[in-house]
Amino acid sequence: MDDHESDVGVERLEGPIEVGARADLLARAFFDDPVMCHLFPSPGKRLAKATLVMRGEIHGYLARGEVWCHGPAVALWLPPLDGPRPAPERPTLAAAWRSWRFLGRRLPHARRLSALMEQAHPHHPPHWYLRIVGTDPGHRGRGHASALLASMAERLDGDGLPAYLESSNVSNLPLYRRFGFVEQAIIEVPSGPTLWPMWREPR
Repeated sequence: MDDHESDVGVERLEGPIEVGARADLLARAFFDDPVMCHLFPSPGKRLAKATLVMRGEIHGYLARGEVWCHGPAVALWLPPLDGPRPAPERPTLAAAWRSWRFLGRRLPHARRLSALMEQAHPHHPPHWYLRIVGTDPGHRGRGHASALLASMAERLDGDGLPAYLESSNVSNLPLYRRFGFVEQAIIEVPSGPTLWPMWREPR
């Protein structure tokens, strides 16, 4: 890690001004991710569609969760909920059109993936949920994602709260294990990727 990047601190994204740049970053970070490849199999169209997806994710987590950044890395966290997570808002014609426009014929695959993830997601006890963490590919291996995970791990331990995530890439498991996450039963998507749910108890 060079001196310039090591001096960058963990900062919370508070407003929509930087959403576009952060969505572009996450789209690049997840370009080769198995889930993205499953949803958008055409490499020529994947980056643009992934950017739209990530833009929606960031806007959603600005409204109901927390978005944290460390230089060229971004993490999206949902705070603890007591009991089952609320059902998504009632779909509107506009929302349905956006989903179809982004996913086209892959929409049933996205719905099946979402249903399997929801089925595996524990409802109790209340916990933080790490939806996404990603680093711009040109800056990987320099501790940015680790800084985000370390910052939240300290907070989790201080509050005595567990956390949950699903890893869509087996190569990321050692990173999550280093911060106390432990694999649960895997999620196998028919004709699609494998996901590794992971749970972290406070230390």
